[in-house]
Amino acid sequence: MHPNELISALQSIAHPTRLQIIEILHSAKDGLEAGKVAARLGVRKNTLSSHMSKLDHAGLVYGRREGRNIFYSVDATALEKLASNISARLTPTLPGKQKTK
Repeated sequence: MHPNELISALQSIAHPTRLQIIEILHSAKDGLEAGKVAARLGVRKNTLSSHMSKLDHAGLVYGRREGRNIFYSVDATALEKLASNISARLTPTLPGKQKTK
């Protein structure tokens, strides 16, 4: 993961509401309708839309339209990649082992 991608992803989840969105969507197996996410968070739909845009831009969530509704899901592969990159960058190099990026 390029450093700018990592920074973008970290910035996108460095907000309490966006972190909650990731947690909510991570527990929803088939995604969750935008209105339900907003209701769980107690935020307006336009506020949710702004947060989702930032998470989508970072590649951590994606949406699919079904009629008039948008269902959002977390990109589990992207989250795993993010966690792996953080771990690789912060894990000290042990003698005889190379640090991976």
